[in-house]
Amino acid sequence: MEHSLEGKTMVASLFFPGDKPPATIHGLHKAGSIVRIAPGIYTDEVSDPVAVVLREWQAILGHMLPNSVVTDRSVLSGGPDDGVLFLARAAKARQIVLPGLVVSVRQGLGPVEGDIALPGGLFLASPLRAVLDNLLPSRAVRGKPARTLSDLELSNFVLGKFAGSDGNRLAELMGGVPRLIKVLGLHDDLIPRAELLLKRILVTDFNDDVQGVSFMGPVGVGMPNALEGPRRGVGGNSESSPNTERELLDLLHSISEGISKLQPDVFVVDESEPKWTYRPFVEAFYMSGILDGKTPNSLLLKKALRSVMLTEGGVDDSLFIRYYSLVSDRIDVTRDINTSTEFIARLRDLHSKILGGSIEAFAGVFKDESYAPVAVAAESGASISDLLSIGFESIVGLNSNLGFAIGLYILISFIRPFEFANEQVASIALNSALCSVGECRIIFPVVDDKSEFSKLLSSRGHIDSVTLINRFIARQESTVASHYQDLGLALKEIRADLAELESNPH
Repeated sequence: MEHSLEGKTMVASLFFPGDKPPATIHGLHKAGSIVRIAPGIYTDEVSDPVAVVLREWQAILGHMLPNSVVTDRSVLSGGPDDGVLFLARAAKARQIVLPGLVVSVRQGLGPVEGDIALPGGLFLASPLRAVLDNLLPSRAVRGKPARTLSDLELSNFVLGKFAGSDGNRLAELMGGVPRLIKVLGLHDDLIPRAELLLKRILVTDFNDDVQGVSFMGPVGVGMPNALEGPRRGVGGNSESSPNTERELLDLLHSISEGISKLQPDVFVVDESEPKWTYRPFVEAFYMSGILDGKTPNSLLLKKALRSVMLTEGGVDDSLFIRYYSLVSDRIDVTRDINTSTEFIARLRDLHSKILGGSIEAFAGVFKDESYAPVAVAAESGASISDLLSIGFESIVGLNSNLGFAIGLYILISFIRPFEFANEQVASIALNSALCSVGECRIIFPVVDDKSEFSKLLSSRGHIDSVTLINRFIARQESTVASHYQDLGLALKEIRADLAELESNPH
């Protein structure tokens, strides 16, 4: 745009301190020939300073805030959006109001390796830094958007930036997460959340393009074993859809986010106290699978009591008593397991113990390993072992012990890796993880191999993670408040629970 200034035709421009003598600037401003945009910064495009700011924001802010990084929500557009720009800078947080633009500056690190230099002295956060910065909590204030992206917005950002990456690039990104978090001075609990977002893209893209990778460590190499087609087994169908990995990781990610937001109380207990004397009986009765939804519960309760008495004489070898012995004094899936290989080995061993090593029931054998292979459909998903590995690695770094335990339960219950006793394996894994760090177990009834939690999980695309987490929290609070020091009191609580279960079966 051209216009006349003091009788001369000139291109609209910015004036910074030192560009003209102060007396000249003062005279031009007093005459209305230039307009002030910010302290010491003027433009001769007096009719539309807003347009000048939105066009020249890099030069203006590069002068005012050199070495600031465009980050947080602003990474979506790489600049101002709807009159707002978010920056990080190694200085005190502040807000700057320019014509048509509000600049929100937070304290943070200036440019680091990988950030992109912009004209004027600013930088744009690298895609990986953008992911990490947007995992920081924020909230909308006075009608303005939240500083950081929502889960959906961040997921779409990750898809746009990393979709199509080959295995080497993705391995580089995964390895870069902990390093960049350390450089930025962010909390380590962001590592599993960031890795989970990247794995979402990895498993989906590789299914579509190069058939995926197998995670047997922090970053795996090679191809996953394809699930050996849909085939009928003793307990039903064993199959994986192309979207199973995405659904699983989306769910575990939402659980991680939900735990982070809800910040549930931690209940530390000492199970050697008299209060917990009959806890193993209650837990075994609720979660062993003895409740079948058909036999009257009163008869099953008598059967369970008889099993406990018979076992003292070494006579009983029922599924109930095997489960009772497992929950009495064993810790199988502890919080200190940190590799997917060890997790899967413990899971197989646990399933084998529950089923007494039965060959007919394929104890310790995943469903996709139970029968001779059939033709593999081209669109088959990852193997059960791969799904468990991917899921475990997405939750192992969670700081919350309760979040990790819930994640284990959801991982097992969602995949249902065995022909039989999946709910029992999931419940033992849940409570072993809690018990291993001294936190209170979560005791709940399992009827016909289903629980209130697995019923919620069965809805797949309509799972409300906050509702699910709150159900677990409510059950843990109920367990803390229970009275297990006396068999009579324990039986009274069981009968009350069963009566409520019968009146509300769904």
